[in-house]
This record gives sequence, structure tokens and C-alpha cells, in this order.
Amino acid sequence: MYELTIRRMALLDVGQVMDVERQTIGPPCTIEDLVERLNQRNAVGMVAEIETGIVGYMIYALHKSIVFVSGFCVSESWRRRGVGSAMARCLMDRLDTQQRDWLDVEVSESNLPGQLFWSHFGFRAETIYRGHGDAGDAYLMRYRRGANIPANRITKACRHLWPD
Repeated sequence: MYELTIRRMALLDVGQVMDVERQTIGPPCTIEDLVERLNQRNAVGMVAEIETGIVGYMIYALHKSIVFVSGFCVSESWRRRGVGSAMARCLMDRLDTQQRDWLDVEVSESNLPGQLFWSHFGFRAETIYRGHGDAGDAYLMRYRRGANIPANRITKACRHLWPD
């Protein structure tokens, strides 16, 4: 068993985050892209970490009523082991603690595992973006605060970040 911690990304984490990013399903971003996303107004970077290092990361921006996820990736060897679910639950908890209504993520049309992952948490495809970057078309998938998704043990991984 492993202990998973989700915490804010530090500058020292960028090397490990880029290692995870290279395992992404779509075209990976460059270190310059990553830094640019993190430097945007209201941007937050988080990492999922076990004892041996970083196994996932997410970058999101806090807007008035929306949390927009601009990056979300789990190391290939840690997929389907609860890491992505813990990260997604932290994002959903963020809606409640920050009084925001929507959680948005863009998923490439060619990324079926990503579409199914977000659908599992109650996200619905709202819009399709044609010719979206190098990955082709993409879906805007949206989750509404208060959607009836059953809680599970994974929520404990990020409870210390946003106490009740």
C-alpha cells in the first residue's frame, strides 16, 4: 500500500512534473508551456506524491464561478490505481470550499480514456472545439457543483488541503 499526498507544486517539482508530462496521451507540453500556464493569473499547480516521488500533477485556474483545469496527468505506471481519482476529488472539493459552481476540463477527442475518466465523475461534454491545437478536436467537459457523486475513501488524500 502507498500513502498519497496532494500538495501545491513547488519550483523544485518541475523536473519530475515534466517526467510525468512526457507520459501523457496527447502531445506533451514543453517546460516553457508549463511555466507559462503556472504564471497565468489565478493559476494553481498541484502534485500527487508518494514516498518515491511525484506520480501526477494538475494545473487549474480559479475564475469567478469556474475552476478551469488546464493540465492533468498521471504517470503511466500509476494509472488505474486511484491517483487520478484522488486528484479529481480534490478539484471537486475545491468547488465547495471556494464557492464556485463549475469545473471545466478540455479533453482531446482522441483521448477516450480521459473522456471516460471524467464522465465517471459526472462530467458531461458541453461543447466541441474543432481544430483545437495539435491534438485536433476537443470536448469541453463540465461538472456542476452539487452533482450527486458518491464519496469514497480517496477524498481523504486531499482533506488536509481544504479543511471543512
